[in-house]
Amino acid sequence: MAEVFADIASGQCRFLPKSQLSLGPGRSFQTMVAASHRWSVAAVKWVSVVPAGPETDLPPISAVICLNDLTTGHPLAVMDGEVITLLRTAAMSALAAERMVAGQPRVLAFAGCGAQARSHLEAFRDLFPSLAQVLCHSRSPASAEALAGLAKGRGLQAEVVADPDALLRRADIVISTVPAAPGLSPTLDAASMKADAMAVMVDLGRSWKPGSLSGFSRIATDSLEQMRHPFDAAGRPVEGAEITLDLLSDLSPADSRQAFCFRGHAAGDLAAAVLVHGLIRERLMGQELRR
Repeated sequence: MAEVFADIASGQCRFLPKSQLSLGPGRSFQTMVAASHRWSVAAVKWVSVVPAGPETDLPPISAVICLNDLTTGHPLAVMDGEVITLLRTAAMSALAAERMVAGQPRVLAFAGCGAQARSHLEAFRDLFPSLAQVLCHSRSPASAEALAGLAKGRGLQAEVVADPDALLRRADIVISTVPAAPGLSPTLDAASMKADAMAVMVDLGRSWKPGSLSGFSRIATDSLEQMRHPFDAAGRPVEGAEITLDLLSDLSPADSRQAFCFRGHAAGDLAAAVLVHGLIRERLMGQELRR
């Protein structure tokens, strides 16, 4: 992930900002395109975001990735994008935290305890060996208990916290992954955080009270070309909270309240897809298709 952002800075990787067709609150189709000279590949990800109804166990986000040879233009692989999306999102959040967090965080908190929370738990546990405790808050008590159980299985202390303000007061890093939904009401208040804590807003900021976002000393994102403001629960930019830095900026650790607001980056998908494709070829997995 670090390599691909270095390549963007040097011109060895190019991408297009995410294209989104919105069909209502929490419902959209998105395309993401990037090309890398380092790996001589291009990739496109096609994503659907559709709230899961009670009658189905399908995930609300579904993705397919097509990887093409940069020289011939011909497709190398068609890949499921769900796991790749989870891995690249957590890796990008970890890259931002590695550059922005000062000191040794001990308490990691989650607002939203689904698949993205699980992926981030693994990434941040690897990144920060100092972590000792995980706090879990969710609208679904079952998912909060499940994430706490996963953390305990990784040798960490863990507990479910019902009050979001109590969660924020104790956290060194808080990761919000609340999915979009009609009528969503934000519950997280930046003013409740420690003065030197970091928020990772995988949910674009929708779970945070808009008026509190100006309380961050700085907000960074994966690409300023794609995102200049966090989003509220209705999907509107929060004009009072400006994003001024991205992963191409000279990020450095800070002892202040700060945030990383995730938009989703095609180059990150490309980097993760290249890694997965190499592993599949090495292990003789997958199914070869003839045109």
